Amino acid sequence: MLALMVKPNKLDNIDSDEFQASIPNELLSHRYLMHPIRITIMKLLSSNDYLPSFEIRQILGITWGEYNTHLKSLESKGFIEIRNTFSEKAELIITLFVTTKGQYEYQELLDLLVKFTQKDAPIRRLIGENNDPIYDTNLYPSSNDENY
Repeated sequence: MLALMVKPNKLDNIDSDEFQASIPNELLSHRYLMHPIRITIMKLLSSNDYLPSFEIRQILGITWGEYNTHLKSLESKGFIEIRNTFSEKAELIITLFVTTKGQYEYQELLDLLVKFTQKDAPIRRLIGENNDPIYDTNLYPSSNDENY
């Protein structure tokens, strides 16, 4: 029987209430946009003047149903605009644009995320001044570790 010994994670000692309290309310107010699909759609549209809908769906690699759900949701919040046009061959072309409101909300979220992850942010003090839980190799066992 093979037993895997894992070194304790530095985050295991952090009180969840203290962690939750370290997240700014402004950031929590943008949690709608923090969904991975929605934030990716906003990133793609914010980086381009417009994009055909099929290109975004291909990039995301999700079903049309799931994709359409997120588009309609973003549109109902006023973050994107969906325009239907026809090509010379009478093919429907669905084009997406980010609205002024959408661009503002997306940029505000990005600014808050940068602020939240800066070295002097409360969350950084909880995990240690120079420790990044994602990239800290001391969190993970190595093959040289006798307990590995």
